[in-house]
Amino acid sequence: MADLFTIIKTWAIAKNPTKRQISLANLRANICETCPSKKKIIKELKLGIVCGECGCPVVKKVFTDMFNACPLGKWKDVDYPFFHNKNDKSII
Repeated sequence: MADLFTIIKTWAIAKNPTKRQISLANLRANICETCPSKKKIIKELKLGIVCGECGCPVVKKVFTDMFNACPLGKWKDVDYPFFHNKNDKSII
């Protein structure tokens, strides 16, 4: 479970992401889409799809600036190029 500061920061990134952040979020979302832990709590809303492991809305969680923040460790491979590029210090 992320702390409140991390959650607020993630929602702020989701509100106005860079192209690079959108690219990473899309890769993460593709992983979440096929995850058996994904839960739909409100079918009509995108926010109604949550991670069954941590309870975060997937549509927002995918924008976190934390490396491999998936509770099951499923984002490691897609996150690595975004966080370990020698030319960049972070995805922000």
